[in-house]
Order: sequence, then C-alpha cells, then structure tokens
Amino acid sequence: MLKEQLDDRAQQLDVLLHELAEKDIQIANLEQVQNDLLCTMKLLNDSINEVYFAFGTFKELKENQVVERDGGLFGFLGAKALKDDFNTDYFYAADLRYLQEIPLRVEKAELVTNHPTDSYVMIGDEGVEKIKITNPEAFWSQSRYLAIEVKM
Repeated sequence: MLKEQLDDRAQQLDVLLHELAEKDIQIANLEQVQNDLLCTMKLLNDSINEVYFAFGTFKELKENQVVERDGGLFGFLGAKALKDDFNTDYFYAADLRYLQEIPLRVEKAELVTNHPTDSYVMIGDEGVEKIKITNPEAFWSQSRYLAIEVKM
C-alpha cells in the first residue's frame, strides 16, 4: 500500500513536472513575443519621429534636385519650392524629439519649405548662427522635410 502511494505520488510529480516544463516553454514563447513587439514598437516610434533636413545655396539645392522655382517666367522670379520629385538622398535624417537646433553659421538663411513662423527662431548677431526649433510638433506639422537656402 505504501508502495502504491509512492508510485501515485511519483506519477503525480511527473505530471506536475511535465506541466511545469510546458509552462516554462509558454513563458519563453510569450517573452519572445513581448521582445518582438517591443522591437516593432521602437522601430515604429522611431519612424514616426523621423524628419529630414537639407541646406545649401539655391544653386546647390537645385543641382541636387531638391528645389526649383515654381511659376515665374521661364523658371525665373518664381517662388522657391521643393521639387515634386525631390532627391530625398540629399537630406540628413534626424529624430524630431532630439533635433532642437540646426547649426548653419551663414550670412543669411531662408526656409524653402513651409513651417509655421512661430515654431522656430533664427539666432545670430551677424548672420544666422543656427535655427532653433521652439515648437517641434508645430514646426514639423506641415512637412517632415526641411529645406534651407543659405547665403555664405
């Protein structure tokens, strides 16, 4: 009788150990799913916050297929704007959560792309040392691309 009880207990222990092993596998699988979701979430978050900026003289920006004169007479005197099929490779990528200033150190700077004027300031006593983005959410609300024409 004692032998039967020991055998029953051993069998119950085997069943419990097997169930425990299955639970360990389930936990490991859930941890992997959680890690995969965290990685996906980080990639999506980074992608959502990715912005791009480029600067140069009008000639440089035009030669690199970034800007053009929109309207005007034979391409002259028209408003400066991003090309419809602009060269995205010419732009620097940045994270809008961390991009607070863009150092320029130029005589003059003008934004070609549309950004609310109350969302940034140009800083510098003699020329433009840098552009400081004071309200990133508003600044990047109209375009994720920033093109800056500079004059040296």
